[in-house]
Amino acid sequence: MQIIVLSRDSRPGSVTNKPPLVRRQAETPGRFRRKPRWAAAAVFLLILQFLGQAVRSQGPTPATGELLTLEQAIARAQQANRQVITARLELDKAEAQIAAAKTYRFPVFSLSALGSQRLTDMTFEFDQGTFGNDESGPIPREDVTYTVDQEFQTIVQAQVAQPISQLYQIGLGIQQAEVGRDIAREQLRQENQAVTNAVKDVFYELLQIQSAMDAVRDEVAFYAEFERLVADYVKEQTALPADLMDIQARLAQSRFDADKLADSLATQKEALNDLMGRDIRTEFRVDPMPAPAPQEAELEPARARALEQRPEIREARLRVSQAELDRRLKKAEYIPQVYVSLDYSTHTNIDFLPRNMFSLGVLLKWDIYDWGRKRHELVQKLKTKQQADEALRETESQVLRDVGDKFRRLRQARAQVDVCRLAESAAREKLRVVRDSFAQQAALLKDVLQAQAAASDAGSQYRQAVLAIWTAKADFEKAVGED
Repeated sequence: MQIIVLSRDSRPGSVTNKPPLVRRQAETPGRFRRKPRWAAAAVFLLILQFLGQAVRSQGPTPATGELLTLEQAIARAQQANRQVITARLELDKAEAQIAAAKTYRFPVFSLSALGSQRLTDMTFEFDQGTFGNDESGPIPREDVTYTVDQEFQTIVQAQVAQPISQLYQIGLGIQQAEVGRDIAREQLRQENQAVTNAVKDVFYELLQIQSAMDAVRDEVAFYAEFERLVADYVKEQTALPADLMDIQARLAQSRFDADKLADSLATQKEALNDLMGRDIRTEFRVDPMPAPAPQEAELEPARARALEQRPEIREARLRVSQAELDRRLKKAEYIPQVYVSLDYSTHTNIDFLPRNMFSLGVLLKWDIYDWGRKRHELVQKLKTKQQADEALRETESQVLRDVGDKFRRLRQARAQVDVCRLAESAAREKLRVVRDSFAQQAALLKDVLQAQAAASDAGSQYRQAVLAIWTAKADFEKAVGED
């Protein structure tokens, strides 16, 4: 860090625009000869330069905890972030739904049992000849009355039914469940990309804050030493009290900025811990990253990749397929339900009926007339399919616009970095010139402070530009659909 200090006229209480005069080298009995003011300032500049190098060599304020890289933060967020976990559970639910839909292809086993106590006697009357005639006459020969006492009885029925015509509908249902699984997978990809982008934003913000804290610590060291020097000048009446108050105000502002940055650093650390799904009080340090290298990219190929990779477009296409399958399922309700059925029944305390009965046959179920319900529901499904088509076209348009916007922002961010780098170099050079002028007593105190402030602002703008290009790069990768 380069520091420039300007001197004022040596006469007490006076300020001039002329080159500052060398302080009189008055002899004081019993004391050493005072050094010229410019010599003291030059020594002070050397001390400040050494302090600035020492502060920079120390790097960021040591913090407890692990050293966290961007790749580690992204991996942990994708593994433990609560929103990602919820999306992953939704995918597991979709897998279970597919497995459940496949079971409808197999035979249906059903069992029913009735146990009851008759409250009244059961009386059966059979008239003569009810069961026909044989060689000896009618059966029965005469009218018969059969009474069953009030006894506890059971009736058990079992059935095995294999769906036949429903296999087509079941297949459509399985396909629909698989489309739902693919939608859940794309939603998980989208959530992962959103969390990754958020982690990058917070991580880059932490890097920017750490860099700003380094610069602010340099300013605090500069103004603290400068305050002591100007205080001595005020005592010797070679500087104005207003100059000292100006330095003190700048020092107080730098210390306030340092405290504010420390609070922002703590807030961003908590945000990153929350994104990684761990205790927000966990301490860590972020690993610095180099400036992003230029990336040659063209807009149209990027848009083509986005149309293939963006989870929103994949999800919209799957919604179209899902709506079409839903329409076909509704149309398949016109098909009668046909089963191959094997039935078995048994009972107790009904002596005149066979004890065990088996039957094998075909079971048909068909709603012959439904007052137009299926037709109206089919029209509804068709309109839903048309809505999904429109949503797909709208999503594609939004993605193309988003890619174009993020592409232009990335290009502007790269250009802004070059501009800010040149501006910072110019400000540092001006600071060096003012410092040299001060050493030659050809500059004023306010010129030093102005040059120092300009250099700090230029450095801050450059750091913000570097952060902006990292952020723009992350947004562009997300817009293209990179995982």
